[in-house]
Amino acid sequence: MKGKRNFFNLTALILFFLFSSFLFASLARADVPPRYAAASLSAELALFTQEELAVTASRVEKPVSESPSATTVITREEIRRSGATHIPELLRYVAGIDVATVSPGHSEVNIRGMNKALSPRTLVLVDGRTVFVNAQGYTPWEAIPVAIEDIKRIEIVKGPVEALYGSPALNGVINIITRDPSEVKGVESNTSLGTQNTQRQTLLTGGTIGEKWAYKLAGEYSHIGTFQGLRRDAWQSGTGILIHSYLEKHAMFRQMFNGAVSYDFHENSKLLFSGGLNNSGFLFLSDPSTGMGPMSDFARFLKLDYSNLKPEEGRGFRWQAFWNSDTMIAITNYLNQEAHINTYDSSFQYNFPFGKRNNILWGGGVRYEQLDSNIFDPNFEVEKTLFGWNFFLQDEVKLLDHLTFFGTVRLDRHPKTDLNWAYRASLLYKPEKEHVFWLTQGRTFRNPTATESMVNLQYTMPGGAAPLDLLVGTISNGEVEPELMDSIELGYRGLIFERIKPEVSIFYNQLRDYICAQQGTPVLVLALPPYMYVPANEGNHGRVDIMGAEAGFTYLVTDWLKAFANYTYQHVNRKLDILLDDASPQDKANIGASFTLDRDEHKYMLDVFTTIVGPYSTPLTTGGAKNTQYYLTNMRAGYTYKDWADFSVYVYNLFKDVHRELQGGQDLGRRVIGKCSLKF
Repeated sequence: MKGKRNFFNLTALILFFLFSSFLFASLARADVPPRYAAASLSAELALFTQEELAVTASRVEKPVSESPSATTVITREEIRRSGATHIPELLRYVAGIDVATVSPGHSEVNIRGMNKALSPRTLVLVDGRTVFVNAQGYTPWEAIPVAIEDIKRIEIVKGPVEALYGSPALNGVINIITRDPSEVKGVESNTSLGTQNTQRQTLLTGGTIGEKWAYKLAGEYSHIGTFQGLRRDAWQSGTGILIHSYLEKHAMFRQMFNGAVSYDFHENSKLLFSGGLNNSGFLFLSDPSTGMGPMSDFARFLKLDYSNLKPEEGRGFRWQAFWNSDTMIAITNYLNQEAHINTYDSSFQYNFPFGKRNNILWGGGVRYEQLDSNIFDPNFEVEKTLFGWNFFLQDEVKLLDHLTFFGTVRLDRHPKTDLNWAYRASLLYKPEKEHVFWLTQGRTFRNPTATESMVNLQYTMPGGAAPLDLLVGTISNGEVEPELMDSIELGYRGLIFERIKPEVSIFYNQLRDYICAQQGTPVLVLALPPYMYVPANEGNHGRVDIMGAEAGFTYLVTDWLKAFANYTYQHVNRKLDILLDDASPQDKANIGASFTLDRDEHKYMLDVFTTIVGPYSTPLTTGGAKNTQYYLTNMRAGYTYKDWADFSVYVYNLFKDVHRELQGGQDLGRRVIGKCSLKF
């Protein structure tokens, strides 16, 4: 009770500080001579009121106010001023997103509840290319071959958007959009050094060749130290010792390189070729009681894009093809797990006006996956190649001058679950330019991953007993039903007094056929070694109901102060004895403020962000649950000279609230990082 009281006292203190800042800033602005204030605020107001463009919510670039779902855009400036060196830390401040930092080198991210280790219900894209590993069912954030300084913006779409993207976009999509080669000029160098043996170096360069060619190259080397020591006896296997010898002092190491070349055929037509590789190692779950430990990931990709866009005519054609390759090795207390995944994907879309009030978007694609892993059970036939296809159709109808309807339907064919379909129906009401309401209802699905279908893990019994093979999945030819979700969402976003951007949404999700390990008793069979069969959702049809609300605002208080606050409430109700296998806080709040002092060629900046997470339960491997709550304050102080030199100090966990965000993860302490960025 005392901990909970202190928690809410801290919340009240922070809210009081924020309110005091607003009041002080408003009074200070009143003292500024009107002529000077008008001159300095005009640029700030123009930037603040300018609408961000987003492409993810409808697959056609348009202002966020015309998106038929709850959509958030994290801009390049916000990314820079956050001080974050890890993409999930950028997402932490978005209402409705759960981020659990397992170790300094690994995080789990999910939209609107159900966040857990190996979180499988949020689709993550980089420039439209999936980086979600379908075979394993998670996103290896540190294995994404993208430097955070190369990100142009991040678009987050919450709710039933799967009708446009397919599985696993059950709860939403996170689309990381990098800069076009034509937007990178000269050389950019970023060097970071910090406590806990933290080091990071990135180098970006780009330019144009003639009038039609452009290129960019990016490289990164980084490592991050642990907040706590590791038990070396937890990973005594050969591969485990090799990985652990490096990770004994580092929670993460990463070597990344990527490049892109573009060719402009003419004003509206472009061809882009890109590729990259990433060699990384990180601590997945560091607590030996979980049976998990270090993981290494060697990822490569090649991608070809062609676009012919004519926005003035309402027409556009896009085609992309890519190859993803991942080699992952996970070291646990009891086993070495290796997986090799190759994904080949090709897709297209075409939008065009149909009559005066309709805009049609249609497209489709094919995907071929090759899977190989030592976790597949040799005693059962396992399909190691997967071929699927999809088709989607969307109609945007202008019903009235202020009322628009979006209707989307999708058909997917998956080799294990056969045909699945999803839809989204949205009404967008815009009574005035600055205000918009939306109502969205949809049906989504998620296909089971390979590890949820048929795997064989050898588990060494405690006390030195003989190994016991553990079969996770079903025994009926690996058939697992896809998860299904019905969703409804009502929301509002707007602009008040040209200084306040509020956004509110309420939602209800009903998830059926929940794929989850179930409690059971080992079944001994005549053949040795014995097996334990753990069905996923066959014959279960378990249901999870999630209801929640999100509310927040951004406030341009004065030309030198911008602040934001948001609150998320979500209630998760499990039915039919669904086990607790996720960490879903019921309450979460974010508050932050950005101070800027601009003096000709000199700019001084201070950014403070606080996340407050209320009590929630995290599953334990030995049964039961542990309640946890925490707050996290991050701060960045920076100085910029003439837009070519930037120096900053970033403090992670400023008040050193040592906490654990996911059972099996590390206790997170304070880290201080200094950064120098130069442009030539």
